[in-house]
Formats: sequence, C-alpha cells, structure tokens
Amino acid sequence: MSDLPEDLRKIDLNDHQNELTSQNGIYFWFDKNTMACVYIGIACSQQGLKGRISRQHLNPRYLESRDHKHSVKDDFQLMHPIMRLSSRGIIKKCIDKSTFRKSIGRALKLKPGDETCSYILDNLILKVLESSDKDYLKELERRLIQKVQPRFNTSLKSIK
Repeated sequence: MSDLPEDLRKIDLNDHQNELTSQNGIYFWFDKNTMACVYIGIACSQQGLKGRISRQHLNPRYLESRDHKHSVKDDFQLMHPIMRLSSRGIIKKCIDKSTFRKSIGRALKLKPGDETCSYILDNLILKVLESSDKDYLKELERRLIQKVQPRFNTSLKSIK
C-alpha cells in the first residue's frame, strides 16, 4: 500500500449515501482480508464520487441491456441475466454495467446486480481521495494503476 497516497478517507459502506460527496476524486477498493488494493477508479463528473460509487458501483439496478456492449467475457452473467422490458416492449438480458462490477462478475463468476453488489459490500473496503483538479486525478489514476496493478482493473495496466 506504500505506493498509494497516505491521506485517503475511509468510507463506511453502510452509510455511503451520506459519506460520499459530489466532489471529484479517485477511489480505491481494498480486499478486507489482505488489504490489497483490488481496484482504482476515478470520478470526474458533476455527480463526483457519490454518483460513481453510490449510483453505479453499489446500485444493483445499474445494468447494461445493450447487446453490443456484451462480450464473450460476459458469458456467465449472460447465462444468469436480469430480464427487463425495454421502452419498446422488448425483453432484454441485463448484466452489470459498472466496469468495476463487470470485472468482479467475470473473475468470480457472480450474477449481475445483487450478487456483485453484495460481494463488494461484504468483502471490500473503500477509501477516497478528493480533488477538484481533473488533470491531476487522471494522471494520478493512470500512474497508480500502472504501479499497483489492481486485480480488477482492466485498462491502464500496461506501462506506456
């Protein structure tokens, strides 16, 4: 963990709706047992950390139904989809939309929605670093992913 910033703020996942802010930042997920950093992400939108984490990563209803977004890597979740009726009256297969949850579901063969969200809540710890400097956040995220090589990150791992 020495490669990571020291001034990270731990978030109580039981109260994440109140503890997370709409401030931009980088977030770090750690395995509760090993304290290894398993994912590094960035939140640089109007909704900031709260939008990314509460509304996407920890929201079991944040699902992807567009077939062109599914790949062969998603076979397990596609065998256990959440079925939804589209606005056009078509029944669609839905899987996790969050890149983080999708990576967890692929690696651990977890069903979309409640199962991946429960895994996160039961097994991971969340820490955040807030900043309004988007360029700083993007560069820091890139460098840390390259250096730490978190298990569930799928992009930015190769050294460029």
